Amino acid sequence: MLAIDLIFLELVIAVSLVIILPLLPAILIYKLLPQSQSDATGPFQGLKIKLGGAFGGYFITALLMLVVFKTIKPTSWDEANRKAQELNQKLNDAQSTLQQAQNSSSELAKQLDKLKADYDRAQEEIKHYKVWKVSGTVHAGKDPQHKLTISVHPPPSINADGRFSVLVVESKGVPTPDFPSLQLDEDGYYSQPVYLVKSDDVDTYKIVPDDEHHTIEVKKPISLTEDPQFKERQKPAQPVVRSESSSEPPSHP
Repeated sequence: MLAIDLIFLELVIAVSLVIILPLLPAILIYKLLPQSQSDATGPFQGLKIKLGGAFGGYFITALLMLVVFKTIKPTSWDEANRKAQELNQKLNDAQSTLQQAQNSSSELAKQLDKLKADYDRAQEEIKHYKVWKVSGTVHAGKDPQHKLTISVHPPPSINADGRFSVLVVESKGVPTPDFPSLQLDEDGYYSQPVYLVKSDDVDTYKIVPDDEHHTIEVKKPISLTEDPQFKERQKPAQPVVRSESSSEPPSHP
């Protein structure tokens, strides 16, 4: 559309010049020279014409303008058409790039909205839980900690000296069983549960909760009780050897 508009505009300007510009000499001839003193005579397109006065001057000037216009028109119009097509192509490319940018922006906005919704949902779910850190020490005789386990999730960390640290998740606003407890197990010892709240273990092990920082410290070491039957259960079964009496009959003298 841009190329067509430019060509049409150039055509209108050219025709206007061919028609209007010759009026200037015609007006001068009409004003300055008597009608009998100016005339134009000669063949034109196979016809012999004779014009006088201002109209003759107008006709001659218009004819010259038309010749000039026909001479320069092909070059100027082709150049204008080429430039117009280049501009039109650049405009189409710019519109295509803009459309792609808008599509990409729309897709990014959708992804951002989805991430925001996921974040808000995660934040809402987190509100229903509190995380407590429980730390303490376990004593179970001489260096029993190499096989010591604490049954909580996620898996706790147990140091070589018996110190441990675990994370306990408590649900808020949802009916649940009692606050999670610890279960300590070690080969050769009885399993030892430790109840962290509302139990005698709170005084026995001097369990101190900190509501502000969500930590629970077991100040007194937890002692495991040795299982005397453990070693017996671990012994492999001994094979039973049967002594068979001789099958030969006794000899008589």
